[in-house]
Amino acid sequence: MKQGGDVIAPGDRKRQVQIIDVRDLASWVVNRVEERVTGIYNVTGPSYKLTMEELLNTCKDVCNPNTKLIWIEEEFLLNNQIKPWDELPLWLPEALNGAASVNNEKALNEGLSFLPLRQTIEDVNSWLDYKGNSNTSDFATVLSKEKESKIIDAWKQLSR
Repeated sequence: MKQGGDVIAPGDRKRQVQIIDVRDLASWVVNRVEERVTGIYNVTGPSYKLTMEELLNTCKDVCNPNTKLIWIEEEFLLNNQIKPWDELPLWLPEALNGAASVNNEKALNEGLSFLPLRQTIEDVNSWLDYKGNSNTSDFATVLSKEKESKIIDAWKQLSR
């Protein structure tokens, strides 16, 4: 996304996604250990229904506002052998969407809190820049720019 241009936005833009900043997770776990609290928790975030659209728009705003999100239907992506989660992180087909809608209320009631989404994205972006990996080339499973361009071109042809 940092490179700009057209970027695949997968599936239903209103689909819920769940993420957690590792700093939020670590803080919560340390507090539970210090308080000697045990139990089974769904420790994910955020505390509200985050949609794929909000997540990707925030990424776009932080990384490169000139990026254009191209919303492509799930069936088209699957028919073109796009690997959910691996090639398009945080995207799962509708049939598997339950994985991104777990109830975290128990953890929230036990003090789980979250950094703002924008801050997490800014910090990850800065970390990637620091490591010299802002183009994610070291992440072998992420969709290559070449393959992404081919999928977008095919989608645009179909949508005419």
